Amino acid sequence: MGNGRENFKPLLDDGRVVLGFSTRFGGVSKGVYGSLNLAFHVGDNPLDVLKNREILALNLGLDDLIFLNQVHGSEICVVDETFRVEFRAKFNQILTKFNLGSSGFDSINLAKFSDELLAIYPTSDAVITDLRGVGICVMVADCSPILLYDKVRKVVGAVHAGRAGVMQKILSKTARKMGEIYGLNLKDLEVFIGANIKGSCYEVAGLSLGEFEGYKKDDKFDMNLALLDELKELGVTKYHFSDVCTHCDKRYFSYRRDGVTGRFVGYVALRK
Repeated sequence: MGNGRENFKPLLDDGRVVLGFSTRFGGVSKGVYGSLNLAFHVGDNPLDVLKNREILALNLGLDDLIFLNQVHGSEICVVDETFRVEFRAKFNQILTKFNLGSSGFDSINLAKFSDELLAIYPTSDAVITDLRGVGICVMVADCSPILLYDKVRKVVGAVHAGRAGVMQKILSKTARKMGEIYGLNLKDLEVFIGANIKGSCYEVAGLSLGEFEGYKKDDKFDMNLALLDELKELGVTKYHFSDVCTHCDKRYFSYRRDGVTGRFVGYVALRK
């Protein structure tokens, strides 16, 4: 599919914000990770993943992309200027340590490189910022990638919400954290939920969902229905759900469908 700009068209890019969702196309990864895998932790060649992240940043015109070490929890990372400066310094130190770009490029210890690179990313499942030119990203392959944008206060957020995240109401926690830190009114939030595994495909037989049992039908869990009720409870009225099911649509990575596979992302950034 190449890495032409047609593979990187944002859902929204109005000069104030750019946001959208990648597919599996436009990168350099090979085999089951082909081609725009953006996750280090799934077994792909970390140099290919690094290149894919560079391709995404370049095509979106962003200086930085901040990813997370996602653990299906409810921690929220706040990206401020101190975080950005410290992260960039750590990232550059690792590239220098492994001598990337020199004659030693092909002989580095890939596993050690990947481990050290992963260690500098925050362990979190949501991220928020008011910085301009910084893309914040969440990785998914069936879970829900959720993007939040308040054009009044000029702040953005990104949330990784699988079954565990939905049950912990990480979306609500992130929205309220944005309110606490940036003073936004939840009614000003616009929320975008990208491609995820739909209720017709998400088998959860044998699992007790507690208070979320009402969102289960024929042993299948409807994440979008649960998220919709959560948005209504928050008072958010501007929301958009993708009708794409990752399990059915092979343009997207799907863990449930393929097992060993890559990750696509939801991304959002304030323009400079």
